[in-house]
Amino acid sequence: MRRFIIRRAIQSVLLLLAISFIGFMIVHLAPGGPEVKFMMDPRMTPQDIYNIREHYGLNDPLPVQYGKWLLNASHLDLGVSYESLYPVTDEIMRALPNTLILITAGMVLGLLGIPIGIFIALRRGRFTDNLVRVLTVAGSAIPSWWLGLLILLGTSNLAISTGIKILPLPGYNAAETNNPWYFVWQLVLPSILIALAGWLTYSRITRTQVLDILSQDYIRTAHSKGLNQQDINQHHILKNALIPIITTFGAQLPLLIGGSIIFEEIFSLPGIGKLTIDSLTRSDFPVAIGVLMFVSLVSVGALFICDILYALVDPRVRY
Repeated sequence: MRRFIIRRAIQSVLLLLAISFIGFMIVHLAPGGPEVKFMMDPRMTPQDIYNIREHYGLNDPLPVQYGKWLLNASHLDLGVSYESLYPVTDEIMRALPNTLILITAGMVLGLLGIPIGIFIALRRGRFTDNLVRVLTVAGSAIPSWWLGLLILLGTSNLAISTGIKILPLPGYNAAETNNPWYFVWQLVLPSILIALAGWLTYSRITRTQVLDILSQDYIRTAHSKGLNQQDINQHHILKNALIPIITTFGAQLPLLIGGSIIFEEIFSLPGIGKLTIDSLTRSDFPVAIGVLMFVSLVSVGALFICDILYALVDPRVRY
């Protein structure tokens, strides 16, 4: 087990290094930089522009810039934002809580797909099974962001015409920052839309796994011994069905983070997603790379933990 963990840890570190190198090169090859906001000032001379880029080390070759950035990043120094002049880590920490709450809410709600999958698998061929399967296929064919826009359009028109607000309208009122219920209210719709992917994925995978397990000999043996259905579901079916679910859970986290970026932009929520869009729009390279590495670290770390859990549940994976 120790060798398995060490091997996975080395692979994760190498993956993060590759992501940082590719991301750094792509971002810095894009046009823009800290001098962009000064370009319209007629008092700025070419020498002034050169001095600004020199101050941020942008006149060095890209490999040299990457080496300096990597050395600073190893000390948790991701640089300074071109726009706000605050450290990138402070910018990320300021936006992180809202995104964490959104992702956690969507993740917890999405796990409801597991009991749904077990429920319909134990009722294979019945009306509920067929209904959920149809809804799963239909839900998989509809992009969640498009569905969110449709719901926003419908609720907005309803609120304008009748004054009835069923769901919160897009936009975040900074004056309500100290009101926790306001923030919870703003998260209702994006959390449900993020959880939709979990419901569709977990219910489908869980149903397939449970049906496969129900056909195994040890399940028939458990029934013949007189075990009640609850004990069989808990100790035999659910435990063995968890193996692919754990892997899916780890793979879903990057998708949840990507989904949060889209929904934070759609619903104007101040989080990592909106910070990412703003940094790319303003050519704020340090913030863009910092967010990329933070998201990559969370995603790779989640997959690393899932690999360990997978090995604990199924010892064959270690070999």
